[in-house]
Amino acid sequence: MERLFEPKNAEKIVTMLEAGVPVEGIARTIVFSGFMEGQYTPDVGFMMAQPVFEAIMTLGDTGGVKNLKLELGNRDSQGMEFKSNMNRLALSNRLSQRTESQLEDIKEIEETKQPMGLMARPEIKIEEEV
Repeated sequence: MERLFEPKNAEKIVTMLEAGVPVEGIARTIVFSGFMEGQYTPDVGFMMAQPVFEAIMTLGDTGGVKNLKLELGNRDSQGMEFKSNMNRLALSNRLSQRTESQLEDIKEIEETKQPMGLMARPEIKIEEEV
């Protein structure tokens, strides 16, 4: 919140609001980018969305923005899409935090798999003559 109300950031937000960017769009961008930078988890992001939205509305009000747009548009489908994207990113983060031993196990499994399929090179066994 402190960074949001710094004069240079507040000025940028007011400029976007004057240009017609909805409050919801700015709030979602701020919350989503913080999550992407690893500053908090998705559930914390959901809890932060409302206060960030209200802070941006306050900036628009104190900045004298006329015709303040609040919503992006079709709220139901966008809300579901936002939640879906956050869940996918959370899964991606969990998968990327695998331990080295887990990655080694996966590599070993991949190395032991025999190539299969029409274009796979057949395994040739050469017997030694004794």
